[in-house]
Amino acid sequence: MTSNEQRAVEVLNRHWSVAQETAPTIIHTVEELGALDPDTVIQPLLSELSEWPQILTATGLLAAIRAWEGPWLPAAKVAEGAQVRAARKALEEA
Repeated sequence: MTSNEQRAVEVLNRHWSVAQETAPTIIHTVEELGALDPDTVIQPLLSELSEWPQILTATGLLAAIRAWEGPWLPAAKVAEGAQVRAARKALEEA
């Protein structure tokens, strides 16, 4: 593993552990979803839609809600937008 790859793993692990220290936030309404940072990662109710990704960004979930009927909400916030951007940056630099 290169030093950049190791750094990416360390950043991802650090952000993952921070995300796990807080209680999950449950999103019940489209208004609550729309108020989130667009990069926030959300776990919607998609158990019967197994061909779909199991997590989406807040922006992606809003688009899905507008396009298709479904049991989208409630949903749980998995990671804050800032955590997602830091992880993305670490992976890009790896």
